Amino acid sequence: MSEEVVYKSQEKALMTGGRGRTALVLIGGGLGLLALTLSGVSLMEFLAPLIFIGGFGALLMMPAYQATADQPRRGMGAAAPGAMFLTLGALISVLGFIGHEEAMAYSWALLPLSFVAGLMYARRFEADHPIHEKGPRLIRLFSWLFVGFGLFFELLVFENLGPWWPLALIGYGLYLLVRRGK
Repeated sequence: MSEEVVYKSQEKALMTGGRGRTALVLIGGGLGLLALTLSGVSLMEFLAPLIFIGGFGALLMMPAYQATADQPRRGMGAAAPGAMFLTLGALISVLGFIGHEEAMAYSWALLPLSFVAGLMYARRFEADHPIHEKGPRLIRLFSWLFVGFGLFFELLVFENLGPWWPLALIGYGLYLLVRRGK
């Protein structure tokens, strides 16, 4: 009987120790992956944006976020690529959700735009930094590239906007007339 008691106590020690928890995590993860696979859900559809947003973007943005004017942080310049990763993750999420992944053909212009915005954010405490003069112009440039390429691809290549594009042109023309009058 004493051998059986020792065996059960050893088994309990294994299950409550590191190996037992690791085994339970692996079993739980395997069951979760099996359920996703059997239900037809693509794991990368959910993980890819999270990797870009949380794994790269947020981690690279963290030093700039934690910095203050009195206490700059080392690695604040990483906010620029961090902003790009956040934008890329958001694009993958949104375009995948709406089922219009081909829009990445013109959405690329948002990546350098977000890089410039991230650089401006990282240098927000340095008022005389050249990025604050050039940054807004670059952001406008990449915004217009995004809109221009978007219109080109959606109207001519994808033919997705249908009857709405003439209304958009009329609306923009009216906007220009009203703005000119002021």
